[in-house]
Amino acid sequence: GVIALSHDARAGENIEEYVIKADSHRKYKSYTFTSHAQTRAGHLVLGRTDGAIALYDYIMRSENASCVIDSHKVGPVTSVDVAADGSMIVWTTEEFVFFTCVNRGHWEKGSKEPKPNVINLTMSSADESKFADELETEPPWQPVKFDAATHKDEHGLQ
Repeated sequence: GVIALSHDARAGENIEEYVIKADSHRKYKSYTFTSHAQTRAGHLVLGRTDGAIALYDYIMRSENASCVIDSHKVGPVTSVDVAADGSMIVWTTEEFVFFTCVNRGHWEKGSKEPKPNVINLTMSSADESKFADELETEPPWQPVKFDAATHKDEHGLQ
């Protein structure tokens, strides 16, 4: 079999140090970071207390985000995950699950790439009826994660 190893572009440095560095240089102090995820190439996506997510290039040449994707003030991000290749991001707040597809331009500083569309994932009416008793208290969404086994890298490995 083939074994794929994940490489951190930060050469083993602690991701939290980069999150703290970004946090200390925030332009607006009205939010803090709540969660983070990392692509195979080392790009960071950080969830924020204002419901937005911020994308950073792999070496954080600047503490300013390459792209900020707003989820329209629906509460703090409670979890975030990014596909290994950086093409998809999923995040949750207490009430919602969001999904978006991004491209290389969204990760690069100075790119004029328009912000990607955000999809607010919801339960179907059939599922809401089926699980009505369980949903009465409306517990917060659980953290969502991509299944790493579904990703194919540039060599076709899974």
